[in-house]
Amino acid sequence: MKAINTTIFESQAQEYDAWFDNHPELFQNEYLTLKNAIPGGIGIEIGVGTGRFAEVLKIPVGVEPAHAMAQMAIARGITVIKTKAEELPFQVCLLTMP
Repeated sequence: MKAINTTIFESQAQEYDAWFDNHPELFQNEYLTLKNAIPGGIGIEIGVGTGRFAEVLKIPVGVEPAHAMAQMAIARGITVIKTKAEELPFQVCLLTMP
């Protein structure tokens, strides 16, 4: 499997996160879309990034391969599993809505 290049996410983590501060209406739109699209309860965010959305959506755990972004998510109170989605260290069980 090809290695994921996280260089851009390491070097631009602060800028990525600040973009949402500079565009609060877009953050709010994305937040509301996600809030309406995901079921409530315990979950995990794959590609948690800086944890900005996991924090407001109350998602306690995220997967993130980029160290700089993972550190920002941790600072927001998110438990981060530092890996990539293709190599999750646990078994995934997919559920469908009734």
